[in-house]
Amino acid sequence: MAVRQRDAIATRERILRAARGVLRRDGAAQLSTRAVANEAGVHLSLIHYHFESREGLLLGVLERMNQELLDRQQAMYARADISLGEKWQQAIAFYREDLESGYVRSLMELAGHGFANRRLGAAVRDLMRGWRDLLTEVAAEALPRLGLTHVAPAVVASAIVTYWYGMELQHCLEVPEDEGSLWLTVETLGRLIERQEKGGRRIRPVKKLARRKRHGNRDRP
Repeated sequence: MAVRQRDAIATRERILRAARGVLRRDGAAQLSTRAVANEAGVHLSLIHYHFESREGLLLGVLERMNQELLDRQQAMYARADISLGEKWQQAIAFYREDLESGYVRSLMELAGHGFANRRLGAAVRDLMRGWRDLLTEVAAEALPRLGLTHVAPAVVASAIVTYWYGMELQHCLEVPEDEGSLWLTVETLGRLIERQEKGGRRIRPVKKLARRKRHGNRDRP
């Protein structure tokens, strides 16, 4: 019984890995259970056994990808050995990696399916709520320490989540840096955080980032 359960878990993980590969290669609109089965080297019936349908498979991929990112971010914000400004810069570095790897595009495509699919739409709202909850906790700890007690943590979290999803969408649409100033904006926010941590002392201004052909600067917050 235990061996059978381990095999089932291993098969499910194999299917999820294959689905992510197909998603990055073909996009969400072209992802089919048959293509995933071929990629995973499993019978098509096993996908329906573990995920019931194409919709269930997309949900499984969305939840897994988002949970990996959320766990990574939670671990980073929990660190006591680096400042909030350094955490912001680390978040940007993570974003660069995820943009380069195709994670961001895959998540955006899955989120876009939520407009027409109520079940996927509910899952996307849940994952957004998870990010707002995490950042609300971070803001609740940081704002009093920075002397910003007149701003509600939930408002700060909402602003960051709203900006971040907007930035991801624009990067996926290849909005150039000289048009969107996306990297300039997120780097400026980081410098504002550093300035508050230093007691509001003046720091050197952000230099205008050079124009990039694709995805602006390859930097991910």
